[in-house]
Amino acid sequence: MRAGEYRRIRVLERKREAEDTESIYFEDPLCSAASPGQFVMVWLPGIDEFPMSLSRIGGVSSITALRKGKGTEALLTAEDISIRGPFGNGFSPSAGKKVLIAGGIGMASLLPLVAEGDHVFLGARSAEYLPFVDEIAGRCAHLRTATDDGSMGFKGNVVDLFISARPEGHVYSCGPMGMLKTLHEHKIKAEASLESYMKCAIGICDSCTINGFIVCREGPVVRDLDRIFG
Repeated sequence: MRAGEYRRIRVLERKREAEDTESIYFEDPLCSAASPGQFVMVWLPGIDEFPMSLSRIGGVSSITALRKGKGTEALLTAEDISIRGPFGNGFSPSAGKKVLIAGGIGMASLLPLVAEGDHVFLGARSAEYLPFVDEIAGRCAHLRTATDDGSMGFKGNVVDLFISARPEGHVYSCGPMGMLKTLHEHKIKAEASLESYMKCAIGICDSCTINGFIVCREGPVVRDLDRIFG
């Protein structure tokens, strides 16, 4: 079995994580040995193929999707799916405390990193769109939330919340490009997982390139946001 080959996998369980957000659990030997931050390509015949971060890694792994179109609607109702991967370079390991900054569904790629003692800053437009809240709170005591409408936690964006606290630790991030750009503008040194449209997932087609950075092959984790916004 090789990462580049398609494997048909059975959906074991689905779990609602937030409004319009669900995780799909499955067993796959290659995914069980993946690194946090790596992704798989999910193929739904006759519909589409798209990249998905691994939100849980182990004997049972998971991907997490935000319901927003024909592809994710089909994914979240499928009994089995085809995947290839894992692909890409994940987050670098840290021996010390970690600080995780996520916008909405971006928390999916960061979830495998969460451990006791870490600081997690999680933002979304309102409380019902904050994913994994209970799971994160069960793993670490330092979860802070931000919502645009103030319905849970800090009222405002998650970067402002982080800046107001600024705990020490290696910073990892994932979320909308606007959030990552704000981190860069504040000169916050952070590893970031990038989202981009992908086809080949191995650096051939160039469809995922952002400012010369080939997301599928060099990323999806970029070690220095200067590569994207500098």
